[in-house]
Amino acid sequence: MTLRMILSRMALCACLAAEAMPSAWCAPAPAQEEAQPSVHEMEQNLRARAWKFDVASLPAAETERWAEWKPQDPAPKAAADPYDFAYEAYRKGDFVLAAGYLQRLLVAEPEYPPALQLLALSYRGMDRLEESALCFERALRAAPQVLPQTRSYAECLLDLERFEEAIQHATRLIELRPKDARLLALRGSAHLEKKQYKQAWSDLLAAKNLDSEHPFVLYAVARYLVENDDPGAASKAAVVAADADPYSPEPWKLVAKSALALENDLNSRERRSLALARVQQLEEVEGKIRALKTAWLRQPSDIQKLEAIAGLHKEVGNLDKAEQVLKRAGAWAQEFGDQQALRRIVKALKELP
Repeated sequence: MTLRMILSRMALCACLAAEAMPSAWCAPAPAQEEAQPSVHEMEQNLRARAWKFDVASLPAAETERWAEWKPQDPAPKAAADPYDFAYEAYRKGDFVLAAGYLQRLLVAEPEYPPALQLLALSYRGMDRLEESALCFERALRAAPQVLPQTRSYAECLLDLERFEEAIQHATRLIELRPKDARLLALRGSAHLEKKQYKQAWSDLLAAKNLDSEHPFVLYAVARYLVENDDPGAASKAAVVAADADPYSPEPWKLVAKSALALENDLNSRERRSLALARVQQLEEVEGKIRALKTAWLRQPSDIQKLEAIAGLHKEVGNLDKAEQVLKRAGAWAQEFGDQQALRRIVKALKELP
């Protein structure tokens, strides 16, 4: 973070403190002034507000305010520093603080497109998909030129089971990027959910031809084969998908389901049993990680939550993710000056295989 950003953040926090003061603070200062809240305290206040904020209450911009806006345009004066703070928080995984900064920014500079897009991604990081979709929709209405940067909106629609909208938005993006394998697989998955098998297979086959190693593409292809009663091909595709993404329970569910169709085969019965055990393990770990993540987002100084998440990733063999989370925890320990946590994290990193 640059010196300019640090000074600007201190100024913003002073403004937040002033907002929080009761009217009595406008009276002459008492003999002994109370200490001003620290930057960390003010940021925690922003996090608390962010959880309660109703994104639908954000003001609308003036008509065609952003009609001529281009991504390379400099940020408006009121938006520059808060956006930088929000982006820095988002980069560190502090999605709630990012949302807090962006919510304030969008009150001062309504519907600023990059802020709406980053707020949408921050809400997605907080697992608040409805709010994420709403922010993407407002960004697209205010500045349709943001369309090329909205693949995450199509993913959000798929997760929300708004399949027809996911197909429509993915189609708009595919017109711009016809060789984007993930977009084709996403649209194919939405077609598959609607039992539109011909369209689904057309998209999934095109996606596989473009990228035969992408985990999402392999999973979508395997799911199509499982649902279309091709036991031999489905079983092979499911195993390939699970190998490509071994730490997600969804491919393992396909392994178990495809093996059921080959129940007379001893190897298939064993494969199904192992797959079901793996699904149970991964789903339990996913639930624990989700709860720990939510707790940490509310209180980032609780670095032990990140350490616990890293431990769970290690438990299921996802050592790369465990290392990534531990390094993030180390960065937070340094920021909060928690030397005891830093020593634990260094030790845990050294103990990774």
